[in-house]
Amino acid sequence: MALKAMLRILPSRRGSWMPQRKWSLQATLMPQELVPGGLMLILIATLPDGIPLSKTIVGKHYDFLGSCLYELAKMGLLSEEKVDSFNFPVFFPFVGEFEKLIRRNGNFSIERMDMFTHPLIHKAQSAEYWVPLFRASFEGLFLKHFGEQVVDQIFNHYSKKLEQNISFALNEITHEEIELFIVLKRN
Repeated sequence: MALKAMLRILPSRRGSWMPQRKWSLQATLMPQELVPGGLMLILIATLPDGIPLSKTIVGKHYDFLGSCLYELAKMGLLSEEKVDSFNFPVFFPFVGEFEKLIRRNGNFSIERMDMFTHPLIHKAQSAEYWVPLFRASFEGLFLKHFGEQVVDQIFNHYSKKLEQNISFALNEITHEEIELFIVLKRN
């Protein structure tokens, strides 16, 4: 993996998940793995400069999922300690921040950088879309951290809560994540 990025999302007592940035370009984008003049392609989800993850549709889903975990802990189905120590290993850097790190790195030149929004972001505003997507993405993390016996309950609770509150994505002002396609050339 040429790029190592992580966002640690910690649940707070207020039920929202607060991002704490802890990421780096692994071994300065590992230039030793490319011959001089070699190309590296990166496709990464990023945020518009200055817009926090919590103000995006995906960020709202992380908030919902976090509140579901706390509700299940209050019901006695999950340990509050387990919820407090749960960690999503995802990160959405700001576009400008990501570009600045690549330029400062000095091992690569940016040959091409295109930004676009995901084509389905406006069409898929239902629990039937989001729950299987999040389950496919994170079920392994939930299995490892919470155990097999509660994973179905977590996603069932998330699905019910999302169905009742899906309008949050339509009624609140939210920003879009930006898909960033970058072609880097090793200097």
